[in-house]
Amino acid sequence: MATVLLGCPTHDGRVFDGCANVFYRNASQHHRVEPFVATFSLLTANCNILWAMALNSYEAKQVDWFALIHSDVQPEEFWIDKLIAEADAHGADVMSAVIAIKNDRGLTSTAISDPNDDCGKFIRVTTSQVRHPSFPVTFDGDMAVQALRSLPANLRIQAPAGARLLCNTGCIVCRLGPWCDPRKVYFDEVTRFERINNQWKPFIRSEDWFFTGQAVAAGAKVMATTTLKVLHHGLTPFPNDQSWGSPLDEEGLAQWDALSKKPSST
Repeated sequence: MATVLLGCPTHDGRVFDGCANVFYRNASQHHRVEPFVATFSLLTANCNILWAMALNSYEAKQVDWFALIHSDVQPEEFWIDKLIAEADAHGADVMSAVIAIKNDRGLTSTAISDPNDDCGKFIRVTTSQVRHPSFPVTFDGDMAVQALRSLPANLRIQAPAGARLLCNTGCIVCRLGPWCDPRKVYFDEVTRFERINNQWKPFIRSEDWFFTGQAVAAGAKVMATTTLKVLHHGLTPFPNDQSWGSPLDEEGLAQWDALSKKPSST
């Protein structure tokens, strides 16, 4: 049995009832879970506060894992057990559940990015892609690239070799260890502006993609999985266990193409 520090960032203290059920009561059957909520107005600050709590407890030999769940995310009961078991089975340090975005496009918050530009050139995987029978249920970056290249034509992406896997942290477990240096691995948001078609456009790398990218750079094995059923609550619950919406992230593909054609600045 491991001890898990479980964090939930929420800007106003409110948590969806479905999330509350698997945060306070039914997070695990097999592990000791210590839940904490951070309630500042900045998401990144909340995540870093919870991350620091986990690291301090780990250094004091009080916890083994850090888990994070967003207040609008509802995984199935005993989700921590399932994610830790999946991490153990694959030797992963970070295991992220694939979660659908709250719109009708069928996109997820898991993506692949250009190895040299994970702020602008990224393509989100869709529910149709990850739910195809040939797509591995648990995958790292290389596995995602190979799977995307091998899908049927309407789902296929010629992902570049070395593409990075960008994972969300809305439902995640992290095996605490030597890679967890908060001077290198933390939550942050990166923004840059580019001139595209004579218009300024912001490109933003979210705090969760930043965190998982820094974890990989620090030597952690980061993977994503569809083994866990998750609802993402908005105007309606958006499921991750069905194929729906667009087969491809057309917007991401177009953005990648536009940035690839843009002349390099000197």
